[in-house]
Amino acid sequence: MIRFEATFRGIEIRGRMSGIQLRNFKSAVPKHHRNFVWDEKIWIADNSQQQALRSIFPNPNYKIAFLTLKQAPVTVKMFRIYYIGSTKIDYSNMARGTINPTGDGEWVAIFPKQVLEDWFSFGPPKPPEKFNLSGNFYQKLGLTEKADSGEIKKAYRKLAKKFHPDLGGDGDKFKIIATSYKVLSDPKKKKLYDAGIALENMNSSKNSRASRRSNQWNEFSPPQRCGDILAKGESRLGLFFVNSILKWNQIQNDSGKILETKWDSSLNKVKKYWI
Repeated sequence: MIRFEATFRGIEIRGRMSGIQLRNFKSAVPKHHRNFVWDEKIWIADNSQQQALRSIFPNPNYKIAFLTLKQAPVTVKMFRIYYIGSTKIDYSNMARGTINPTGDGEWVAIFPKQVLEDWFSFGPPKPPEKFNLSGNFYQKLGLTEKADSGEIKKAYRKLAKKFHPDLGGDGDKFKIIATSYKVLSDPKKKKLYDAGIALENMNSSKNSRASRRSNQWNEFSPPQRCGDILAKGESRLGLFFVNSILKWNQIQNDSGKILETKWDSSLNKVKKYWI
């Protein structure tokens, strides 16, 4: 017997549907109004789909008990998202994010197109700020990526005089400056770091072009596909629907390399790259 329960998540459909019922359910209830929860083996439909469910399950023996659902509370949640897809027209212009490193199942976060566009605002990149401690290693020394070894050394010495703790400076800031100089002053490390920046810039440019092209079809492809994301939203259908992104940090390993991911359609899995 199929049993229905109204919860904060939506209308939970418990029990095994027949093949015909499942086909009718998927046909009548839009993708963005239903979700299958793998670990519980149940479907959840949005409360707005009551009429569609009644048409699929008209037999009173199913004991359909629809209750008036309360609005799901808005909460703040932290995710480690390994891949965010592109927004889809047939998914009400929303994109899904997975917390599984391989992308198998576990699509737990839903990002509306407008939320992603607000975070990844279009426009030309801003010029690098001088001495930007939140920027790359060159910006942390107040330099551009074209700086040579002499300019790097000169910039480091100037900042060391200002921030070295033995000279009354800020020890935390000096550690950041020293780390940047340690990489950029070593030819081998600098070469690897420059290659990583070049790859990141290339991917950013490529994704930006892809994003603009996708807009012709009312879709959006985020320039970044993974990260530690702090978001505000609400839990529905066993998913977290993001209302706004508060913070997005890149995923780094112990070696300081940054994770980039893409979807491998041939394997139907997420592929990971550390750069």
